[in-house]
This record gives sequence, C-alpha cells and structure tokens, in this order.
Amino acid sequence: MESTSKQTLPVLLLLLFLPGCVDLDTTNIDTKDYRSQVRFANLAVGVGDATSIRIDGEAYGSVAFAEAGAYKDIPAGSRSLSIVFSQIPETTYTKVFETDRKGTMFIVGSGPTVEHLFAIERYLFEAPGVSDGALVRVFHASPDVGSLRVAGSASGSPDYLTTGLPYKSATGYAKVAPSSYIFTLTSGADTLFKNVTYQFASNKRYTLTLFNRKAVLQQKLFVDD
Repeated sequence: MESTSKQTLPVLLLLLFLPGCVDLDTTNIDTKDYRSQVRFANLAVGVGDATSIRIDGEAYGSVAFAEAGAYKDIPAGSRSLSIVFSQIPETTYTKVFETDRKGTMFIVGSGPTVEHLFAIERYLFEAPGVSDGALVRVFHASPDVGSLRVAGSASGSPDYLTTGLPYKSATGYAKVAPSSYIFTLTSGADTLFKNVTYQFASNKRYTLTLFNRKAVLQQKLFVDD
C-alpha cells in the first residue's frame, strides 16, 4: 500500500500553484491619499531670499523676502525640511504635517536665528470660505514690535481683529463683510499703520501680516484661498 503522504503531496502542490484560486476582497483596502497642502511665506529679518527649499530632498522652490510661494501637496507625516537663504547658512529641521491640512509655513525671526511656524488654515475637504462674507486673520512677525492691535472698519465703528496679539502668533479667522476695509495697526501708544485699505471677497480667506524691523515696518495681505 502506498503512503498517504505520497498521495496528498501532488494535491498540495497543485493547490499552491493553480492561478485564480483565491478571490481577494479589496473593498476594505484603504486607498486614502495621506497628504498636506503647504506654502512657505518668508518674513524673517536679515536672511534675504529663501533661494532653495527642499522637503525630504525634493525641491519645493524659492521664496523671496516678503513673499509667499504656491501651495503644494506633500505627504503627511514627519518630513525633513532644508532651506538655503541668500544671507545666512542653510537651516534644516524636522516638521510633522497633519493629514488633510492646508496651511502656511511662516519663516520668521532675525538672522541668523530663524523659526518656522506652521499656521493651519483649514481641512482640505472643508469649504475655502463662507458665501456671505470673507474670513480674515492676523499674523504678527515683527521681532521688535510688542503686542499688536488691529482695528478695521467698512463703515462706522471699527471692528477689532485683535487687541493684543504677541509676536510669532496668529489669530483665528474672523468673518467680515465682503467689502472694502480700512485698517489701523497699533502697538501700545504707537500707531504703526493708519488708513490701510484692503478689499475682501466672499468665499475667500486672507492673512494680514506685520513684519520686518520697527524702523522699516511692513504689512501685507496674503490670499489663503
């Protein structure tokens, strides 16, 4: 009589090598694209232009002083960032980017010491704005200006976007009417800017920034969406 093991061996080999024997259910495989959407804004004092920005070795591009680059998709998670400036040595650091987040990486500080602050704007699946107004926030990036106070008015009494914003901080978004606004920026008893006018549109987000040294202070409005 032949051994049972000798009879079953060919059957086992046949089961192993027959194509199409296993039907995989792919309905539960996670195909989600884990990513963030990021731009860089170069507001640091005394560093010059960011001539080269790389994320995990991949080129993002360059960003001149007082400008912001384009939003770009990057994989979410821990990423190695490298920035080469025209006036100071290269800076490298690690940053964790959250899944489905859109935001601006503000480069701030005073050369040769710079910092990189990620200000989140919204979830990628969230609406860019609101249909009946504009969303506006303030970012303070001037190293020698104290707490910032920003008042804006479309007509009549001013509305305050912030009454005491510290350096290297951002407010949340405030809803304003889709109209032309006149802003006054103060710090303590100092009037930094007066009668600054910006036009806002519905379904848009904006960031009003203050940066540079107090003697050569600058303000600029960036469109976020």
